[in-house]
Amino acid sequence: MKTVAIVLAVTACGGAPPVTHYYELAPPAVTTEPASGPALAIEAFDVDRPYDDDRMVYRVDPYRVDYYEYHRWAASPGALVGSYLADAFERSGRFRHVSRTTDDNSVRVVGRVLAIEEIDASPTRWLGRLAIELTAMDSTNGRVLWTRDYDEREPMPMRSPAGLARALTVAAARIAERAIPELVAQTSVAEPACATAAARR
Repeated sequence: MKTVAIVLAVTACGGAPPVTHYYELAPPAVTTEPASGPALAIEAFDVDRPYDDDRMVYRVDPYRVDYYEYHRWAASPGALVGSYLADAFERSGRFRHVSRTTDDNSVRVVGRVLAIEEIDASPTRWLGRLAIELTAMDSTNGRVLWTRDYDEREPMPMRSPAGLARALTVAAARIAERAIPELVAQTSVAEPACATAAARR
């Protein structure tokens, strides 16, 4: 009985387990640009390893990957980045319609998260890095209309998971700002075949 009492006392002194905190990207800003682009269907994004994990990634050197065990994304990185860009495209006002469901009247946009991480460049300099690949395709025949890789790095205001989320929000906003006019320019001249045929009826 004495041994059991000692074990229980040690367990009680250990305290509560660490609390897990969850983070997301802040919503994109709303603009009022004229709608000049096609309808878009944003599909679920793929994620490269080692980022296909809800734990936040940080690097102290290029050869090592570490995770914040108790600081995690509120959704998978693919869903997180895909939802942010879908919202940014819709709020830009540049596209006729933005949805998560593909039909023959929309341009399919697929993506891949290549990196979403904290880079500890020095003891006093930390960066949030977001790298993605975006591809737009004709929904009727799968023809690639446009593809582009983006790799943005933003200084972190503080070395913390919250600082990382803030920096990555800025990086995602820059990617959206660059991608929107390119998507409009490259896809407006190549509306899906079914949409064009329907317009002629």
